[in-house]
Formats: sequence, C-alpha cells, structure tokens
Amino acid sequence: MDHMLSVSLDKSTTPWLVDIDQNGNANQVGRSPQPQTLAWELTGNAAGGDLLPLQWVEPPPEGIFGPPEVAANGQRMTMTDLNDGRDSAGTWIYSLSLTLDGQEYSTQGTIPTGTTTNPSIKNN
Repeated sequence: MDHMLSVSLDKSTTPWLVDIDQNGNANQVGRSPQPQTLAWELTGNAAGGDLLPLQWVEPPPEGIFGPPEVAANGQRMTMTDLNDGRDSAGTWIYSLSLTLDGQEYSTQGTIPTGTTTNPSIKNN
C-alpha cells in the first residue's frame, strides 16, 4: 500500500510555498518487514507542474530509504521506506521543490517542525 501525499502550492505566502498535505503531522509509517512505498502527487493548483527529487534536511541513516524516483511526466514521485525495526525508527525532515510555468517553488526547511511547509517522515 502506498502512503500518498498530495502536493500543492500555498498561495497565501510570499513567495508561494510547496504544501504537502500531512494532516498537520509527520507522514507516519508503521513497521513492516517489507519496504513500503511513499508517494507524492501533484494536485490542485500544482497539477501542471513537475516535481524535483526531495532533499534531506535531516538525513536518515543509509539503508532506510531508497532513492526518490520522479515519474516521466513529473507529476508523481515515489520512494521506498524500509521501516523494519528499531534502527529504522526516527523522524526525518526533507525539502521538496517543483517547477510550474518556469518558476521553482519549494518547501521551507527552516520553519519549526509541525508546519505544513516543513515536511517530515516519521518511522514508528
């Protein structure tokens, strides 16, 4: 099962920011012996854009996450998460960017954790 995250633009800020719908919380991933798929998909006012691969603000240890893979059409990105034990538990903040109409937009990695513009993945 994919962990789906909708990506749009927050136009209430200047400059506009990439907004990842995490329901006010980190994207939580439970433990599993098998890799799970995280998927980001452009929606709403960002649907015509192109995703760029995510960048880690707080990098995780090697072996937990696979490389981010952006689909050929730029509308969707996937990444595997091997949360199979205590060594893979933790919270990691990332930055995500997209281009739309020749302009690049990004999340803002300096805002305190818990805001929609400071996305994170939490392996429980």
